[in-house]
Amino acid sequence: MKLSLTSIEFIVIILLGFGVYLTTVARFPVNYADSNELITAAWVKGVAHPPGYPLYIFFLHHWMKLPFLSPAFAANVSSALLQSFCLGFFHIACVEMIKIIYRVKNISLSQHLVCLTGTLTLGFSYLFWLQATIAEVFPLNNLFASLILLFIFKWLGEDKNNTTFHTKYLYILAFLFGLATSHHQTILFLLPGLLAVIFLKVNKQYLPKMSLILSLVIFFISFLLPFSLLWHFSNSDASFSWYFEPTAKGLWKMISRQLYTTDGSAIETFVREINLYHSFYSFVEYVKHTASYVTVFGLFLGFVGLFSVWRKNRKIFIFLFLSFLITGPFLVAYLKFPFPTISDSGYYWGTALRLRMFLLNQLVLALLIVSGLAHLVWKFANGSKAVLVFSFILPTYLVFSTFPVVNARDSNSDFILYNQILTNLPPSSVLIVDSDEVFGLLYQHIVERVRTDVAIVPATTQMRWKYLYANNIQLFNYEDRTQQLADIVSWNLFKDKRVFLFPPNFELLDYLGVEANPFYLIPSGYTVEISKIPRTIEAYNYGLSKQLSEIEFDQRDLWSKGGKGNLSFIHTLIGYFLIRGQNTQTAKIHFELAHSLAQLQHNKASIETIRKADIGGSLYLQVPPPTFEEYVTFAQTAISSGDLFTANLYARKATFLDPVNPQARHLLSEIYAKQGDLSLSQKEFYHANLLTTQ
Repeated sequence: MKLSLTSIEFIVIILLGFGVYLTTVARFPVNYADSNELITAAWVKGVAHPPGYPLYIFFLHHWMKLPFLSPAFAANVSSALLQSFCLGFFHIACVEMIKIIYRVKNISLSQHLVCLTGTLTLGFSYLFWLQATIAEVFPLNNLFASLILLFIFKWLGEDKNNTTFHTKYLYILAFLFGLATSHHQTILFLLPGLLAVIFLKVNKQYLPKMSLILSLVIFFISFLLPFSLLWHFSNSDASFSWYFEPTAKGLWKMISRQLYTTDGSAIETFVREINLYHSFYSFVEYVKHTASYVTVFGLFLGFVGLFSVWRKNRKIFIFLFLSFLITGPFLVAYLKFPFPTISDSGYYWGTALRLRMFLLNQLVLALLIVSGLAHLVWKFANGSKAVLVFSFILPTYLVFSTFPVVNARDSNSDFILYNQILTNLPPSSVLIVDSDEVFGLLYQHIVERVRTDVAIVPATTQMRWKYLYANNIQLFNYEDRTQQLADIVSWNLFKDKRVFLFPPNFELLDYLGVEANPFYLIPSGYTVEISKIPRTIEAYNYGLSKQLSEIEFDQRDLWSKGGKGNLSFIHTLIGYFLIRGQNTQTAKIHFELAHSLAQLQHNKASIETIRKADIGGSLYLQVPPPTFEEYVTFAQTAISSGDLFTANLYARKATFLDPVNPQARHLLSEIYAKQGDLSLSQKEFYHANLLTTQ
């Protein structure tokens, strides 16, 4: 059987893309967004963060069984494969689009080269290529998007005005949209453009009402079907699995991400903020980042393409224009980028997390680039030789400029950091992690079986709820995050466990009291220990921090820059607490490392300000903390004097020292009632009665 030129190009693009991507795929687990979480959840067949990503977890679980590859490397390779197939189908979508625009059944060789150029421009752009190096949900989403684009153009390109033709493609698109939406809801950003074309340009007599109803049924079935896997995942005893209530209500909470966003999704920080200046700033940043991915010339071709499509085919223009507007500028105005006035990690990681959401926009932009290039070739170039030379300048430039930045093959600083943290912990200790870095630690702990004697507790306890319950890690449940973590710390200290925190959480440490009121804080490597007794600070080799401080990452490599900033923040906090404990020599080491790792000038200045400030060293290491009985007496005295704030503070610290003593719980219940917080009053009253009956 003779293959068509488009089929040959499809195969070549997949092989070329996969071959190039394979040279840059990360061999180690990389702390990029949700990558480590997804690998760990798939390994144990658990539920990932809402909406659960059941389709991807199911696929990844079986894919990672491939022999000769480590779990992380196998998972990362799967992204390279998915991105390669995405490029293959995207190329066919470009061919179909050019057929519609130029009203031809078969496009010319020069137009084939234009489609190939646009596809490779997308494939070798930084944001798209990055997703081919690490395990993430977006490669599968991109594959669905390219298939949807392909069938949209096949539908719009046919001249057959008959019901059978229209309904066939409508059903295919309904199925693809349903399946894709179950995976990642951003795919719906392509729907308004399609609906607008249907409403404005498609003859309604060829879309009977029954066909529309049936397409909706197909959409909902294909949307809900993958979620049935959640029932299967939740029934396992996975040591990592987000809480899922196996009911219709629980499914809705999972789909609507209620649990996840309540705890604070990093990309939704500014969505409720109405600020024109912030939106304008974010739009400028979006343009800058897009230009850095496809070059200014690529942006120019996109604008030319939009103009060309407007003149040649209004159906395609409506779809592309609305899709580009929604997946780009509208989404920018909704999410907004962080200002560079916050911490290094907050700025760089916050920006990187948001940029992933614009991958669909990159696909639509690539279609416009194809259209723009086709227009310029049609208008100014007559010979295929000129086309050959002209077409491949952009993707060739992108290959050489992007490869050094995106190459994650030997990126292992995250792996080393988490391994050092785990190996440095004493036997059978408890490590509480209040950041997304918990996923890198859990990967080593669960998948690589590193330090299985250690209990790793994520601050968002819902992601290990079965494990925490089975191992008696927490005593009671609290809705407030800080209260919950304080309960876990005090309960495990009461059981004579050694408890560590990474990274240091100032709010939690202040809530607990770590200046002999009643606990002590002891820096230990990159973690801090919360202890009932003072301990000597042991020397530690921060070679990794020194090594990273000497590396200047490319401006596009936001995640690596955020990692440096995160270490800077950790060293700053540890240095601060060391000064409080009058250990100025060790504090100086941490401040120097923090300063060398910081990249934003205002953070460098802040570190210097903290280092030079007269914080007022505390002699708490020589002051014995109050006993449980003394705290109770202090609380009762404060209640008598009407100082409910101080009474609450003392009663709470009494519960930290003896979590199972009902006296302090009854006292707390009384204080909360006087303060008007009936919910917490009832909760502590319930806890006290529960402890009394046990």
